[in-house]
This record gives sequence, C-alpha cells and structure tokens, in this order.
Amino acid sequence: MFVLGSGIRVWQHFFQPIPAPVFLSVQESQPRQSDVVAVEERKEVATKDFRINVNQATQQELEQIPGIGPVLAKRIYEYRLKEGSFQTPEDMKKVSGIGPKKLDKISNYILIEKTNPN
Repeated sequence: MFVLGSGIRVWQHFFQPIPAPVFLSVQESQPRQSDVVAVEERKEVATKDFRINVNQATQQELEQIPGIGPVLAKRIYEYRLKEGSFQTPEDMKKVSGIGPKKLDKISNYILIEKTNPN
C-alpha cells in the first residue's frame, strides 16, 4: 500500500493537470469605444431616416446602403455616368444585379432626386 501511495504522488508531481483555458471577462470582451463609433457612423450613412440620393452619391456612399456591395455600387455609379440620373426607383432595375427583390430591399434606404443639368 505504501508503494502504491508513493507512486500516485510521483505521478501527480510529474503530470500536473492542464489548467483550464482563460476566457476574457465580460468587461474585457466589450468592444472598444472607437469600434462602436465606427460602426455607428456607418449605420448613420444609410438608414430608414437618412436616405442616400443615388443620383449624387459617390461609389463609396452607395456601398453604405445595406445590400449594396462594392461591385453593385460601381455598376450603379457607372450606369448613372453613362445613362444619366435615375428618374424613378424603378429605373434602378436597369442596372445589372438589381431586380425586384433587391430594389424592394434597398428602397427604404435610397432617395431619387433629380439633379440639375449644369
């Protein structure tokens, strides 16, 4: 029995259990204030209360519309340069990649204001 007991002590001495992983506390896992501001600024660009005029928006501004990525923003921008201003929201369906579903999805975030041809 003595031998068995000393063997366990030797085993415990050389083979320590692996400590449990350390996780961040709730306070440490909160986003930094700079991250929150950046996300909030992005949301303010295109919301239901603040719409983007697609006839005057830059490509980067068009990307702020939920559902519009860089490729589609470029298509909208280039279409507008080539064909002129959009007269109605339905005109946006002429851009490749914008169909009835996409137009319905973005309609709360866009504004069509006719531009002055100077």
